[in-house]
Amino acid sequence: MAKYPDEGRRKALCQWLTANGINPGDVPIDADLTITTEPDGTRLIRYEAFVLVDGHKTLDERGQGAAIEKRTAPLVAAPPAWWQPYEKPTREQLASDLKKAQAALRHVQDSLVAEAHRRQTRYDTGPEMTPETRLNVAGELIGLRVALGIALGYPAQGTDGINAAMAHYDEWLGRRGTATPTH
Repeated sequence: MAKYPDEGRRKALCQWLTANGINPGDVPIDADLTITTEPDGTRLIRYEAFVLVDGHKTLDERGQGAAIEKRTAPLVAAPPAWWQPYEKPTREQLASDLKKAQAALRHVQDSLVAEAHRRQTRYDTGPEMTPETRLNVAGELIGLRVALGIALGYPAQGTDGINAAMAHYDEWLGRRGTATPTH
């Protein structure tokens, strides 16, 4: 049962569960709660509930939280019109999402380091650079290194992020076949 922002919706959901023979107090706030149709046409509410022994919640197998079990109940009363089924993502879905997020982060990191390289090259070889332009590009490089450090998981404050960004830059140059860092 997902969190609902207002008391009216929470009460309506509890009334709906009760009308279907489900004790709302047995259903965790983040429980899976869906409606399915069986091959014979029977409609069921599939939900998660606390495992109770003598009316008390029991611990899960790790002893770290309440034990939860999957249950079903016949759908007798229709849910509120605003209700949406809720099902927590599976480990496989979470792993897939994590891989996508990591790939996106690598893209951001590579984009930042490529832009830093472009500006570092301009700083090192730009004959048209006035002292003022050189100062501006140096500031841009610092900003890109801080941003890359943040993308690598370091805080903006301090030098750890900048040092990690520089090491990442050196590694990036190595992957490109450029042997000598230009910073």
